Order: sequence, then structure tokens, then C-alpha cells
Amino acid sequence: MAFKTRIEPDDLKRFKILYNRMNLTTDEKRYYKGLLKGYEGELQFDLLTESCKVIHSF
Repeated sequence: MAFKTRIEPDDLKRFKILYNRMNLTTDEKRYYKGLLKGYEGELQFDLLTESCKVIHSF
């Protein structure tokens, strides 16, 4: 189980809607794709760390 549930950032939600409805500038597309890639990376990292267990021996 993940430590904290990931919530999609508001900027990413907005850009997902705008990306499909209008022509974005090159800078806006780059910003959107960076947000998307970062969020997807965080989800993948959560899946990876979810399977790891830390055992502390005292």
C-alpha cells in the first residue's frame, strides 16, 4: 500500500482538457508533456516501492 494516495495535479488536469480541445503552443505542449511524464513516473515509483519491504533489526 502506498504511503500517500497520489492525486493528479490541477495543472495536469487542465492541460489534459486543453490539449484535446485546442492547439497549444510549443512551450505549452512541452510543459504539459513534462507534467504528464513526471506524474506517470511518480505512479511507477509508487508501484516499485510498494513491493519493497524494509526490515529493521534492532
